[in-house]
Amino acid sequence: MKLKDLATVMTGQILSRVTDDNDTRGDQIPVLSPTAVDNGFIHKADLKETYLIKSVDRDKFTQEGDIVLKLSSPYDAAYIDYDNRLSLIPNFLAVLRIKEDIDPHFLVAFLNSTYFRNKMESIQTGARRPMIRVSDLREIEVPDIPHDRMKKLGEQYRLSCEKRALLSEMAEVEKEVMENTLLAAIKEAKDGGN
Repeated sequence: MKLKDLATVMTGQILSRVTDDNDTRGDQIPVLSPTAVDNGFIHKADLKETYLIKSVDRDKFTQEGDIVLKLSSPYDAAYIDYDNRLSLIPNFLAVLRIKEDIDPHFLVAFLNSTYFRNKMESIQTGARRPMIRVSDLREIEVPDIPHDRMKKLGEQYRLSCEKRALLSEMAEVEKEVMENTLLAAIKEAKDGGN
């Protein structure tokens, strides 16, 4: 089954045509930057803000249930949940809107697999900044896995993403604690303590 049979696949908006970071007369909107899309996650801290100076089709904004995919390596994909909807999608990303009965988390897992990434590297175009064309993306074959198994794999992937997010958060807290402990020791040493 081809990806185009499972989802509508579109590119994002060319930002320079509709936004201006310096023209504050427009509405301030969040923009989904490619750095915010990371192997199943949307990192809210990496969302950008800009000002909308022209109207944009609603299809160019994320909707709950969308899947976004980087069009350049490493071709990361992420599921858009309720908290990440309504961000403008730039043209460096493709958006997939599910139209068939396929588990979206399974599809995100497939899009983040080494199998898919190797396939993308074989069809990328451009020498300076290799990218994949949306027309090629639409033609990618998605394995026809029984629906029950697909749902289980999708759920396993979603839970794996949640675990990785928690572990990442814990590692960040641990880094902060260590930094604060070290700074306190440095301050104490400078102040003449032991």
